[in-house]
Amino acid sequence: MSIPFLSVKPRAIKLKVSPRFPAQVIGRAGIDVTKQNGDYFFDLDYNDFPTIGAVPAQATNALIYNPATGQYAQLPISLLGGGIPDAPSDGTIYGRKNAAWVAAGSTVYIRDTPPVGAADNSLWWESDTGALYVRYNDGNTVQWVAVAPGNSTDNSAWTQTMPVVTATSGAFTSASCAFRYKLIGKSCLFSFSVSMPNAGTAAGNIQFDMPVTPIGTNAGGGKEIAAVGYQCNWQTFGTQMIIAKYDNTTIIGSGRTVVATGVFEIA
Repeated sequence: MSIPFLSVKPRAIKLKVSPRFPAQVIGRAGIDVTKQNGDYFFDLDYNDFPTIGAVPAQATNALIYNPATGQYAQLPISLLGGGIPDAPSDGTIYGRKNAAWVAAGSTVYIRDTPPVGAADNSLWWESDTGALYVRYNDGNTVQWVAVAPGNSTDNSAWTQTMPVVTATSGAFTSASCAFRYKLIGKSCLFSFSVSMPNAGTAAGNIQFDMPVTPIGTNAGGGKEIAAVGYQCNWQTFGTQMIIAKYDNTTIIGSGRTVVATGVFEIA
């Protein structure tokens, strides 16, 4: 009795497996993992990234988010301002233009004489008079131009000096002068009082030097107020003030005081 051999044809075995995510999903530094409705989400946690005070020397790129593409991209550190040298330290205000430091704004100098080597458009506040000047350069000339206050009520104080009083000839035994002035734009307002307790051998005109220089020759009137009451006149010659009696004879005399006020143009 023979038993027929049963041949077996190999067949592939198909298995249906429901995939399962690993039991634990852990994000590394800066990555937060959350599960919602069976889905896992990976987000950057910016609180995990420390704040540093300077760009590391080895860093070449920074990671940024591009809202237009919805993707992250690397941005060269140089485009963020890294590696920019400090501005020159010479008292000038600088700003950035075309990847370079350029002078910006105006430098203000406070002194009693014009600053040497100042840049164009600099400001100079003259400490003796309180006048403000700007260094003006029109391509032909360079000069300090006074800044005139437009429609300003000038409440600044007058300046008083005590110049030495002399005469055309001889000398005063005792004499003094109080010269007060105020500069407004190109005008000088002034008043003076010359007191002569003892005229000594002085004769001719009363003379003293002023701290400002008038333009041209100027003249005006005044009065002796302590003794004889004569009218008098004054005249400028350069920086010198010259005072005489109304008829151009001498007004000098012991015990006399001469006062006058006026205004003249200055450069």
